[in-house]
Formats: sequence, C-alpha cells, structure tokens
Amino acid sequence: MAPIAEEPVFRYAGFWRRFSAWVIDLVLITIATVPVAIGLIWIMEALHGDLRMKLGHARYLAGLGAVFSWVIGGWLYNAQMLSSDGQATYGKRFFGLRVITGRGRKVSFAQASARHFAEFLSAFIGFFGFFAAAFTRRRQALHDIVADTVVVQD
Repeated sequence: MAPIAEEPVFRYAGFWRRFSAWVIDLVLITIATVPVAIGLIWIMEALHGDLRMKLGHARYLAGLGAVFSWVIGGWLYNAQMLSSDGQATYGKRFFGLRVITGRGRKVSFAQASARHFAEFLSAFIGFFGFFAAAFTRRRQALHDIVADTVVVQD
C-alpha cells in the first residue's frame, strides 16, 4: 500500500500582516509610477496644440496613460518579485512573508501574473475576495485560490 501524501505544514500568513504588506507595496508602486504620470501630463499639456486636441482631451489621455502605467508597473513588480528567488515583494519581505504554490513550490512568472490580475477580481466584488484570507483554512484570498498560491510566514 502506497503511503498517503501529507500536505506540507506551513505557517500561513494572517490577514493583517498580508494587508500591511499590501499597503507598503501599494505605496512603493505609486511612488514609482507618479513620475511617469507627471511626465505624461506635462507632455500632453505641451503638445496638445501640436496634436490638434483640446487640453481636456489631452489631460484625459494623460490620465489614462498614468493609470495604465500604474497597472503595468504593479503587475511587473508583483510578478517579477514573487517569481524571484526571494518569493516576495518588498512589503511581504518586511513582514517575513513569501508566496508559494499550493504544493509549496516557487511561483512561476505566469502564476504570479495570474495571481496579480486575479486581485482585481478580489477588489471588484467589494474587496470581499481579500477578506476571504481571514476565513479560509490556508488563509487564502480569492486571488490565491484562483492562482493556487498561499502566503506563508517564515
């Protein structure tokens, strides 16, 4: 008879540690993308006449570009850091957390990307997807369940 495979034993990260790490990461991503947003606004305001567009439209496009840079910047930051050898963003590292697969392995860039974009789903449903981490056995938020990841505490 084959032995029953046991689930790895981890110390799963609690909701408030995860939330605090998320706040740090949000601040870092915002700080990194604000210069891009300011640059886009300056460029569009300077060139709106040459582009034959109203100033309001130019500002709107600059705002869309700023949001786009924030989303792309956040994705690259999260996916690269979570799939790196450190397995954590700076916020998670500060709190001694790392993200691993449900089987305890290192997360791939694709899996980290899926987890990041699934966070929008967690937020879209009134942030209830994030609160799931307070109630699930392995402290998984909705985006962790979707991406088959867990956040563990070292």
